[in-house]
Amino acid sequence: MTIVILSAYDEFELAREALRIGVEDYLLKPPKPEDIDKILLKHLLDKKRDQSLADSNPAMISTETNTVSESTSLPSPSSVLPVLEYLEEHLEDNLSLEEAANILEVTPAYFSRLFKKEMGVNYNNYLNRKKIKKAKNLLKNSDLPILNIALELGFTESNYFTKVFKKIAGVTPREYRKKEKM
Repeated sequence: MTIVILSAYDEFELAREALRIGVEDYLLKPPKPEDIDKILLKHLLDKKRDQSLADSNPAMISTETNTVSESTSLPSPSSVLPVLEYLEEHLEDNLSLEEAANILEVTPAYFSRLFKKEMGVNYNNYLNRKKIKKAKNLLKNSDLPILNIALELGFTESNYFTKVFKKIAGVTPREYRKKEKM
């Protein structure tokens, strides 16, 4: 985990103590955009390096949790991580490709290529798969009407939700719920 302190106090002793306890960097308010960019880039490069090490070593010991984890073949989403984190919290917001690109301050065309390269699937396909995964959980573990589940996940029309669900899951939401409730 990377820790950066953003402070209004320009005191050497505070900065030195922060670095002594493992803080990666100490920025003064107001921070310069280029300083924030450097820190984020360093963090992303460190994550990418760690991922590369994990990929080259099938069983890697995590220094943060002291557990052995199996390497996966999933691509490293380090460049698109801010978008992935946003989607985790705001899946129902229907974040468009353009809005996702704005989070990274890149063009939609570049974001689309970057997302596909790093995630192995295009953005809209990824978004729909995340929504259907959550829908499956709701269908299985709740009695919410299918329309409410569709609306909760940001689908404005239940017919479109059913079409997307069937394309990804192979069955309609009603069939899925019936099968899972048996």
